[in-house]
Amino acid sequence: MALPLKYNFRCVLVRWRSTVATTLGIALVVSVFILLRALAGGIEKTNANTGDPRNILVVRKGSQAESGSLVSREQFRTLQYFEEIARNDKDEPIISAELVLIVSAARRNGSGDANTLVRGITPRGQELRPQVKLTDGRWFSPGQREVI
Repeated sequence: MALPLKYNFRCVLVRWRSTVATTLGIALVVSVFILLRALAGGIEKTNANTGDPRNILVVRKGSQAESGSLVSREQFRTLQYFEEIARNDKDEPIISAELVLIVSAARRNGSGDANTLVRGITPRGQELRPQVKLTDGRWFSPGQREVI
């Protein structure tokens, strides 16, 4: 048993460059793995702590973001009847067809334009977001061209 150990240690000393390169390679792989797992864990915690777990977002197949997606009126009507969709006191589905656009709007300080996300919602959209409170003024009237 002592002979193979002596042989291995002598080989390590003779081939010290390849031993160091192998050790550094393994350390690099382990470091990258740990960093990627930490990044994935951080993203997961961020997503878990934002939004409401009861809400879902339906987008078109292949869409990377809701602003580049489209759900047809027929598909929306079908979604309303899924049993998984929550209902309010009047037994109406709490579901909202919304339009999301990115528009170029002037900055308040006048230093040019900025891309701004604008969301067109229905009255049901308010019901979906009870955390949104209007502090002054009134909510929009359906069918009007109003922005809050």
